[in-house]
Amino acid sequence: MLWFVKKESRPVPVQNEQTLLFLTNCAYDSIIYCLCQQLSLFYNALLIIYKPLHLFSRFCARISRMTKEVYVGPEAMPLSSLHIREVEEIDGPGALLDRFYLEVDRLAFADPDAKRDIDDAAQQAMAAHDGILRDGQPYFSHVLRMSLRLICHLEITDRDMIIAALFHDTVEDAPHRLLGIPHDEVGPGSRPAFRAPALAYLKARFGSGVAGLVGAVTNPQFSDKDKDGEYQEHVRRLLASQIVVSTSNGPKILRPGLLKLADFIDNSSGLMWATDTGKKEHLPHKYLPLFDDMRTFTQSGVLSERALSYVLMQLDRAERRCRALAMPQQQLGEIALAPDLI
Repeated sequence: MLWFVKKESRPVPVQNEQTLLFLTNCAYDSIIYCLCQQLSLFYNALLIIYKPLHLFSRFCARISRMTKEVYVGPEAMPLSSLHIREVEEIDGPGALLDRFYLEVDRLAFADPDAKRDIDDAAQQAMAAHDGILRDGQPYFSHVLRMSLRLICHLEITDRDMIIAALFHDTVEDAPHRLLGIPHDEVGPGSRPAFRAPALAYLKARFGSGVAGLVGAVTNPQFSDKDKDGEYQEHVRRLLASQIVVSTSNGPKILRPGLLKLADFIDNSSGLMWATDTGKKEHLPHKYLPLFDDMRTFTQSGVLSERALSYVLMQLDRAERRCRALAMPQQQLGEIALAPDLI
């Protein structure tokens, strides 16, 4: 006969093993329930302590970045130790714009009105892309990431180049908004008609250099027959082109290919985070034929030695990501989290 000991320590006979098993399970359930209650209380206490500490640390980090003299270049924090797209995720909405203004404030321009023009361009470009999303994020986040790559990674500090970076997609996607026409009054099919007036506005407001650069990087209307092939040929012509503008110090050469390089790196390396499955499957095949052209362009003397080394590393990583995404899905799942892809 089996025995079960109750709380008052008096032995009570148990008739069979099933009854003993039932009583034992009840005891285990009670113990587990009590432990879960204690863990829940402990977790809530940690949250009460952690939340204000986390907010305080973010505030201190923001103040530190605003007050410290941080070197501007490939080693600049947080743009090399973190992916640019993580800046906004870590520091909250508006962090990319804050970082953009911080980098621009560190630059020295011969034109005393350059920073005012860049600020005006940033505000106009942000308004033009307002309400437009890309992979769940405001589209303007891509514009800021591309502009930051141009300044911090490619080390381009020309006023016309920076302003053109801010408008690099505006004439193609929302030219009517530069002219003050509401977005909902213009259908996608009629937007190309506003490209020429939008470029004329940019020329009148920011100069022929900006208008020429934006016009060069704006994709033409491709035919339905071979859109990817036409896009690739357009990019190759763009990399070989240059724009000459007159300044008070003589002619100045502007290279639209540098804008396309920064844009290409952000687009191709960011495909891993794309939420549109169709785009994730199609765009790697569209971008892969262009990586060798991009490397040839970067090695043609358009970048400093330091920027060249960093940009080539970015191109290599972006190409690995595109090749991984171009693989069949069953192979992709095995390498999606490989350290050299993240």
